[in-house]
Amino acid sequence: MEIEEKVLNFYRRVVFGKDYNKNKLTKENIYRWCFNNAWNDMARHIYDGEQNDDLLTESIIPLLDTGIKSEDIRTLIEKYNGMCVGKTQKVVNMFFKYLYTFKDTELFNNIEFSKCDCPVDRQIIQKINKLLKYTTKLQKQGKIGVCFPDGSVIKFMSTGTIKINDEVISWSGLKNVEVYKKIQDVIDVLKEKGQSRLDFDFENWGDEQE
Repeated sequence: MEIEEKVLNFYRRVVFGKDYNKNKLTKENIYRWCFNNAWNDMARHIYDGEQNDDLLTESIIPLLDTGIKSEDIRTLIEKYNGMCVGKTQKVVNMFFKYLYTFKDTELFNNIEFSKCDCPVDRQIIQKINKLLKYTTKLQKQGKIGVCFPDGSVIKFMSTGTIKINDEVISWSGLKNVEVYKKIQDVIDVLKEKGQSRLDFDFENWGDEQE
């Protein structure tokens, strides 16, 4: 997904205020802004703990300094002990989503944004539910299920939750990184040819509010 430079510049002026100057941006202030907003996106309505900046300074930034791969991001999400997988993936993936809007600044040439995951939340799960309705005739409306090679089945509910066996799980309550990986696998199937998982999020997040 390409975003016109004039749109990005307007967006950044809103973020940084009237003193915004593309040539004076630093990695540090961009990292901080992206992380603060990603944390707020996760914490809104579902988390009342203090913001843990160690996730940024000790986990995300070292990853950025060496480039990123999907497996590195997923290892970070799995190993981080501060929150469950669902909340951690929301912060990490939203961080990269915000950072993506600065990709033309030449500060992040080492980052392959095509390797990033899609942030999983209620609206994305609802969108998966909606898209799967168009690809299968075997599932009842509101209970779209996907079978995996290991025999497991994940149902994507129209309520924005997932169902595994008889357990209903919200994105913020997700504790199993393998389930998280399978959700990304489903997104890989549903996204358009040439799209990244972040592109899928940019294109589809917000649709379910209409």
